Amino acid sequence: MKICLVRHGETDWNIKHIYQGAQDIPLNATGIAQAERTGQVMRHMHWDAVFSSELSRAYDTGAAISRACGIALPTKIKNVQERDFGIYDGWPSKGEGKPTAEQMANEPTVETRTATADRMEAALLKLCGENYGKDIVLVSHNGALGALLRRLFGKEIVGNLKNCSINLLEYKEGRFHPLDIDLSQDEFEAKYGKAE
Repeated sequence: MKICLVRHGETDWNIKHIYQGAQDIPLNATGIAQAERTGQVMRHMHWDAVFSSELSRAYDTGAAISRACGIALPTKIKNVQERDFGIYDGWPSKGEGKPTAEQMANEPTVETRTATADRMEAALLKLCGENYGKDIVLVSHNGALGALLRRLFGKEIVGNLKNCSINLLEYKEGRFHPLDIDLSQDEFEAKYGKAE
């Protein structure tokens, strides 16, 4: 089966480099356009279903993909939300004021990368088990997807994912295989053909 992992489109907090975590920050105008473009370049492939985190920026990205592909609106599922940055939600993720790695590691309200990877891997395995043989899309978040991809394929395969990046995997005989990681819409279109 084919799995497409998509990061949500841009939000105002992405532009400002602010930790969003569990905060339900909506897509901005650019993010909405990115989501619609992602749907357009994915529509020439067959997809059976779209799933998303419960946060609106992921769901709305998934809804744009669903509409473009002519399939049902996303099903929201648990345990695929962004990494919880605890008290550091709303803090800068770059530059002055950014919490240090030591602060993050020692703050009990911050979800560890290991815990994020654990829940993401378990959620993806459950999703594959329930939809085995179908081709599915999962829309999630940079920290959550990054933790998952590093767990599955190693640290070298991915850095920070672009907004609306497209990540193609194959799930076969109980194993995940990377096909393409962190493609932009233009890269996806160039490699897999233009949408009709």
